[in-house]
Amino acid sequence: MIALLRKELGAMLPWFLVGLALVGMSLLSVFWDDDPLIEDLGLRLSDGDGQTMIVWIFGFLVGQGAVAYEERDGHTEFLDGLPTRRSTVWIAKGVATVGAVVALVLGSFVSDVVLHTFTAAEGATSSLRPLMLEHLLMLVGGFGGRGAGLLLSWLGPLAYGVVGLALLIGFCGGLIWPPLRIWTPVVGTIGSLAWDHGSASHPWGPPLLQLATGGLMALGSFGLFLGPGRALVARGSQIVAVVRFGTVGCLSLLVGLLGALFALILVTEFGSLLLTGHDALHTEHFRILYAPADLERAQALAEEADGLSERVAALVGDTDQGPLELDLELLGAPTNHLGVFTGGKIRLARDVGPDVLAHELTHAHARRLTGAAGMNQRAHVHFFEEGLANWVALRVVGGGPAVPVSAGALLATHQVRFDEIVDSGRHQAKHDITQSYLLGQVFVEALVQEDGEEAPGCFLRELGRVGDDPLPGLALWYGLAERCDVDLDAVQDRWLALLEEARRELPALPRLRSRVTEDGALEVWDEYQLGYVLRCGFRAEPTEDVAHWVYLIADDGVCEVPSRVIQGRTFEAQVGYELPPTADQQGAVIFLPWIRLRAP
Repeated sequence: MIALLRKELGAMLPWFLVGLALVGMSLLSVFWDDDPLIEDLGLRLSDGDGQTMIVWIFGFLVGQGAVAYEERDGHTEFLDGLPTRRSTVWIAKGVATVGAVVALVLGSFVSDVVLHTFTAAEGATSSLRPLMLEHLLMLVGGFGGRGAGLLLSWLGPLAYGVVGLALLIGFCGGLIWPPLRIWTPVVGTIGSLAWDHGSASHPWGPPLLQLATGGLMALGSFGLFLGPGRALVARGSQIVAVVRFGTVGCLSLLVGLLGALFALILVTEFGSLLLTGHDALHTEHFRILYAPADLERAQALAEEADGLSERVAALVGDTDQGPLELDLELLGAPTNHLGVFTGGKIRLARDVGPDVLAHELTHAHARRLTGAAGMNQRAHVHFFEEGLANWVALRVVGGGPAVPVSAGALLATHQVRFDEIVDSGRHQAKHDITQSYLLGQVFVEALVQEDGEEAPGCFLRELGRVGDDPLPGLALWYGLAERCDVDLDAVQDRWLALLEEARRELPALPRLRSRVTEDGALEVWDEYQLGYVLRCGFRAEPTEDVAHWVYLIADDGVCEVPSRVIQGRTFEAQVGYELPPTADQQGAVIFLPWIRLRAP
C-alpha cells in the first residue's frame, strides 16, 4: 500500500507544482494592489468567492486525470494481475487527489497568515479566524470539484461539456432566482463571506451540500472503477452517446432561449431605431444623430449646441485648443443616465434639456485638458469632475442655486468628509452614489469663491501633467493645489461653511430607524413622525453594478426586499427621505449610509 501510495503521489507531482504556482501568484497579486491596507483589517480580506471557484476548478482537473484513464488506456488488466485489489488502488488515488487539494489550500492559508501577521496595522483586528473560515470554504470547494472530476472523467472530453451545461443552468437559475446561485455546487461557488467589521460568517447549508455532492460523486467514481466503468470508456459506448446527445441538446436549447431573450430585449429597447435607422444634422462643430421621429428635438439641439460648447469651454478653461468637435447621439443613454460622454461622442436620452448637454460638454472639455490622467486618477477626481459639470450647467443654463439646501442635509447627517470624497470607491461603498455630485458642486463653488473662476481650469490642466501612476487621493489634491497656488485647507473651510449655511435653511429633519421583519421586509420609520416620504435602497454588494441596485418608496413604512439582491447570507440597504421642494429648487432624496443586514 505504501509503495502504491508513493506512486500515486508521484503522479500528482505536477499538480502540487501548479498549486505552488497559484500560491505564488496570489502573493504577487498583493504587491500589485494599489491599496493593500484597508481600515483596521490589515491586508484586505477577500470575500472568499473567487478563491473557492479557483480551488473548485483545481480539484476538478485533479480528479479528471486520476482514475478513468487506467481503464481507458488498458491498465486495469495489469492492475488486476498485481497482489492488490482495485479498491486499494482507488483509495491510493483518492488520498493522492485529496493531498493535492489540501496542499493548495494549506499553502494559501500559511502564506495569508504570514502576510496578515507582518503587515497588519498596530491594534488591527486579528484575521486568523476569518482566514480559517475562508480557507475551510476553499477546501470544501476543492473537495466538491474533485468529486465532480472523478465521476465525470469517465465521460472523457464530454465531461467539460457537462460542466459547461451545469454552469449555464446555474447562471440561468441565478437570473431567475439569485439565491439559487449559492446552492448550485457544480457552478463552483458557495457564496461569499459576510463581513461584520473584523469578523466573518457564512451559511452552513451551501458548503454542506457541496461536500455531500462531492462525496457522492467520488463514491460513484469508485463504483465505476470496480468494473462498470469499462462500458463507458469502450469505443462506441451507447451510454456516452446518450449523454452526449442530451448535453448537446440541452446546451443548444438553453443557448437558443438566451439568444431569443436577448433579441427580445434588443427589439424592446431599440426596435424603432432598428426599423427606421437614424438621420444626421450638422452644425458648425457637431454632428447630431437622431431618429426620424425626433427631428424637431434634434433641430432645437442643433441651434444651441455650438453656443453651449463655447460658453462651457470658457468656464472650464479649455480655450487654447480650438472648438470641440464630436458626435451628439440623440438615440438614448445608458440605464440610469440622462446623458454620458464616452470619450468620442455624447449619448443623450431623447427628451433631455440643455442642462444635460452642458453637463456632458463639461466632461468633454475637461477630458481635453486632463487627457489620460483624468481616467487614471478618476477615483480621486470623480467628485470634482461631476461637481464641476453640475456647476457649469447651472452657470450656463440656470436651474437652481450653486449651493442647494439639500447639500446641507448631508452635513446635518454627518456624511461630509473630504478624505472620503477624494476616494470614490471608499465613498460610494458607504454613501449614496449621488452625494459626490452634490458635494462636488458645492466644492467647486467654494473653490471659485476663494480663488476665482480660473481655478477649476488650473486644476484640470495640472491634473493632465500628473502622469499615469495612480496617487493617493489627498496627496494628489494637495499637490494640484500647490501647483495652482491654492490654499486647499481654506477651500475646505469655505466648503464646510457653505454647507453649514445650507443646513441652517433646512426644515426639521426626521430621525430614521429600520429593521428587517420576520417576513423578509425592511421596515423604516421616523421617530419624530414629521410626515416625510421615506425611501429604501438595496444592493447585494458595494461592487455590484449600479444598474442592479433597487430603490423603492416605503409604502406604509415597509419596503419588500427584492429577491435579486439576496445572493448570500447578507445584503446592503440604505434608508432615506424626500426633502420638500422649495421655490428655487426641486426636492431631493437624502439617503443615510449603507448598512449590511442579514438576509431574511
